[in-house]
Order: sequence, then C-alpha cells, then structure tokens
Amino acid sequence: MQGNNIPPIVNGLPVSQILRWRETPEHKRRESPMYARYCEADAKLRQMEVFGDKAPPPLPGTRDIIMVSSRHKARPPLPEEIIKKCLNYWPGLSVRDVRGAGRKQHVVKARQIMMFVVASIWRPALSLPQIGRHFNRDHSTIFHGISCVRRRRELQLKALHIAGECGFLRFMNPKDVEMLFAGME
Repeated sequence: MQGNNIPPIVNGLPVSQILRWRETPEHKRRESPMYARYCEADAKLRQMEVFGDKAPPPLPGTRDIIMVSSRHKARPPLPEEIIKKCLNYWPGLSVRDVRGAGRKQHVVKARQIMMFVVASIWRPALSLPQIGRHFNRDHSTIFHGISCVRRRRELQLKALHIAGECGFLRFMNPKDVEMLFAGME
C-alpha cells in the first residue's frame, strides 16, 4: 500500500467510516441511502492506496468510470435493462439470441459477459436460478459463465468497457470491479 499521504477525509467521509463500510456485508451496504456516496469515496480511497500521489493509468476506450456521480438515480438497473443495454455492443445480436439455445462463440461470450454484469449487480438479492430465468439457463450455466469471465482477461476487459460505458460500475460488487481493474496496471 502506497497510501502514506492519505488524508483523514475522502469525499467528505472519514476514512475510518469508509474502512468500516468495506467490512459491512454487501447486502447491507446496498440498503444504505448513502450507497453511491460511499462507493465513490471507496473508489477514491482505493485509488489513493494503489497509486499514491501518482495519477492512475488511463483506461482505454472508457469514460471516467472511477469517479461516480451521486446525481444519477440510485436504483440499480433491472436484469432486462442490463441485457438490452449490453446488446448495443454486439451488432446483430438480439434478446432472442441471448435467451436462445445458440452456442456460437460470439453469442456465448456476449451471454457470459451479460451474466457476469447481472450477477455482479444483483447478487445476493437474486440467486443464480433467478438470474438464470432471465437468460433461460440453469443456475450451473450462470455459475460457469461468471467463472469464465473471471478467468479470461479479454472477457474482463470487454465487461469493464461495457459496464463503464453503460454506467453499471457504480452498482457492481466492489470486489468484482476491483478484479476488473486489477489487470489494467
């Protein structure tokens, strides 16, 4: 940790509160009315811990996705909304293709990235079988899709790009976001 020069207050919140917030279970964090503000402060604090006084490296092809604005509505997007927004990044792909039985590589990769984003935003509120219903898939297929994204760097980069462009990062599980950013260094 390079954070020797970390100020006692980040984004108007004491560092001790942010550290306590990190230890809180994810489902309790999401219930907090200050969820967006804590996410923003936590992202800034993590950035300071990793990079210290140096500026972070630029992220290719994404807007400023580390900084989160609390002006946006705080409701996470529904799984159907996530799927429809993600489809914009795969021309020629439809909801029918994602929910269908097709096993072509481009369809499978797109489906797995969407499964990862939906699960990162909605777990533990939705179980794997419930997420699977949105994709017409079994819970084991959802689990496999999520683990494929966690294992393969090119899928992680695509998930990071899509989540950043669609504004989903602020709703995602902080551990998943940290994992996506880990390979950017």
